[in-house]
Amino acid sequence: MDQLDPDGLPAVAEVTVRSPEELVITNTDGQLKNPDDLKALIRHMSSDEQVIPIPRVIDKARSLGTDREQTWVWIQRLYRRGEAYEPNTGDLRLVK
Repeated sequence: MDQLDPDGLPAVAEVTVRSPEELVITNTDGQLKNPDDLKALIRHMSSDEQVIPIPRVIDKARSLGTDREQTWVWIQRLYRRGEAYEPNTGDLRLVK
């Protein structure tokens, strides 16, 4: 069985979004390819919690091969598109 991280994802995974509600995880060396992939990852990570710490999102994206700066650019894009916001400083919440 593959090693899982604290979020229940394989230690190395590629995240692909087929639709906004569906997250497909495969065991390959891949990167998040766009803000929608990051949004799907955040949705998966925060399925039990409404709010997730931004550093946790950045660390998870880094473990998938996306650098910190690119992840931050995509988080900012989610803010601008009205798809996410910071209810408290340092926390991220997706808009349903």
